[in-house]
Amino acid sequence: MAGERPGTDRLARAALLAAVVSVTLQCIGPIFVRKAGFSGLVFAFHRMWIAAFVYLAVSKACGAWPSWHAIRVSAPGGIWFAFNVATFFVAVHHTTIANAMVISALQPVTLMLLSSRLFGEHVRRADLALTAFAIAGVAVVVFARGTAGSGDRFGDALAFCSMLGYAAYYVSSKKARTTLGTLEYQTSLTLVAVAVLGIVMVASRQDLSAPRTSSWGWTLAMVALPGSGHLLTNFAHAHVRLGVLGVLTLFSPVGSVFLAWLLLDEGLNGWQLIGMAVVIGSLTLIVAASTRRSPQLEGSTPDREQSTTEHVAD
Repeated sequence: MAGERPGTDRLARAALLAAVVSVTLQCIGPIFVRKAGFSGLVFAFHRMWIAAFVYLAVSKACGAWPSWHAIRVSAPGGIWFAFNVATFFVAVHHTTIANAMVISALQPVTLMLLSSRLFGEHVRRADLALTAFAIAGVAVVVFARGTAGSGDRFGDALAFCSMLGYAAYYVSSKKARTTLGTLEYQTSLTLVAVAVLGIVMVASRQDLSAPRTSSWGWTLAMVALPGSGHLLTNFAHAHVRLGVLGVLTLFSPVGSVFLAWLLLDEGLNGWQLIGMAVVIGSLTLIVAASTRRSPQLEGSTPDREQSTTEHVAD
């Protein structure tokens, strides 16, 4: 009963806010990838080992060192996360960011289908309609630049694989968060991802050196900002429906185009502004409807999150 968990509604709303902040932070990611100058695989590896070091330090300070059990439970999420990051970073070197982002916009549809089958989440027709509007808006934003046709099929195929990998990562995270706390899961999955990417580095004999000193600054920025977005998303997984989290990712392509205009002096035309308005309006309606249905947002683990917090505080 709702009366037995007075903090559940507040926690669900906080989780939804965390998810919104997460996708906002992740908008910056493509800019950092281009600025760093590393190859896609090398940037993915450096971004991951630095994140692992940070999370291990925080876990040690909080007295929440990851156990072997946590690493085993987190292994699917870590493997899929490494797959997603590696394939996307390589894809943007073989196709345009516009192509890659339009393909990534298919993720919410995939997650809505999976959330219904795997977690029994009810998908409203209104949400499906708003998702279709949001995807159309994303397509307008990225294709209005007139550069989307310049990518090659290999890069597009990698972007599609990356989208599927990200969907699998979301599903794995949703399952893992039923038993693991946010920091415990984030640290464990990052360790697994480092191991996977390390094997890839050795097998492919990649040159890990930085093309310039500033490359490390951009890598650290990637860990601090978009990387923190993943931590926030993994907190939200225990309290927000998978379908809603998937739809929120549609903001990232729009945000990236806006930031490219703001920071890289790339053009922004009227059609793109219309597309942005459609995406933001659709997502706002979905989030507002989800908030009104709270506490139906939450998963099955709010008590787990609270007990983990209490343990860390002790």
